[in-house]
Amino acid sequence: METFSIDGRKLSIQVGHWLLVQSDNETIELDAFMDWWKTILPDNIQEINISDLFHFSYLKEETKMNKTVKFISYIDPRSLPTEALQLFEFLFNLKRKVNFQIFLE
Repeated sequence: METFSIDGRKLSIQVGHWLLVQSDNETIELDAFMDWWKTILPDNIQEINISDLFHFSYLKEETKMNKTVKFISYIDPRSLPTEALQLFEFLFNLKRKVNFQIFLE
């Protein structure tokens, strides 16, 4: 008889990706997303790491009324430009929007 085990990290990544795809808009407040993500995963899966989702998402922050809020945004690979120059332009424009200090906190 074979036994199988679930890789918690891989399950966590797949669930995180599915949640981003299922969200109605492409940007979700990070705290709300993290709560949603933890709620969906089984209790015994503790391997939640936001950096695992950076293959298809990015973090950004916005300041409104003196309050800074962090967001996670999904990047649909099907929506990316197929021509190299347009793709690089898209990615460099995206890089300008991202505050890399978020990752150091």
